[in-house]
Amino acid sequence: MDQVDMLTWLIENVPKEKDIVEAITLRVLIVNFAAIHTSTMTFSHVFYHAAAYPEYQAELRKEVDRVVAECGWTKEALGKMVKLDISIKQNSRFIGLGTMSLTRLAVKDFTFLDGTLIPKGTLVSAPIRAVHFDEEKYEHADVFDSWRFAKMENARDSESLRNEFVNTRPDFLSFGLGKHACPGRFFASTELKGLLANFVHTYDMKSEQDGVVPDSSWIGMNNLPSTTANVLFRKRRSRGQFFMIVS
Repeated sequence: MDQVDMLTWLIENVPKEKDIVEAITLRVLIVNFAAIHTSTMTFSHVFYHAAAYPEYQAELRKEVDRVVAECGWTKEALGKMVKLDISIKQNSRFIGLGTMSLTRLAVKDFTFLDGTLIPKGTLVSAPIRAVHFDEEKYEHADVFDSWRFAKMENARDSESLRNEFVNTRPDFLSFGLGKHACPGRFFASTELKGLLANFVHTYDMKSEQDGVVPDSSWIGMNNLPSTTANVLFRKRRSRGQFFMIVS
């Protein structure tokens, strides 16, 4: 069976007049940038929220400690950290990385079932923020509820995997939808959950003002986490002062 992976795609699609090494290197760098900056910004948003609310940290820590005691630091353990998963997903729904999905160019004419025509060459995006704040899809959509997806899960026992962070659905578009949904979302989810689990397991954290999440900055359609906010740390079970400030 032919191997199908990104490196193979890049090799097969290098224009004949291009130097293959340079062309592939540049494309790999672009993909790395896309993967790293989105994960970094998402974690920063989640991390600031965790630092601002000690009770939220405590709830996550209780789950992490229990699961790690049972399974150790394993992929299986991360799969059992349900509250960690849904809290990251809620943060992605409510704050997110921007207002629109990645813009794509229509490579051919496309007609929807209702007759709407998308001509070849049209730039197409999905309105992520509008969908995530749609009251028909999310009750009290403008309220940040860390455990929102847990409550939705309990209401739909027959669809136990419906609200997992990596699941793509018409009402949750952080990873896109359908054929072109982000293929790296499984790694990204594991990475984000591993980072957050380690922080709440190892440290007490607090923001400069309890209950205050640092303001994001908007550049065009992109929502960037604060680059000037401070977060204080101390080792768990330590009665000393918070000893580290990260900005």
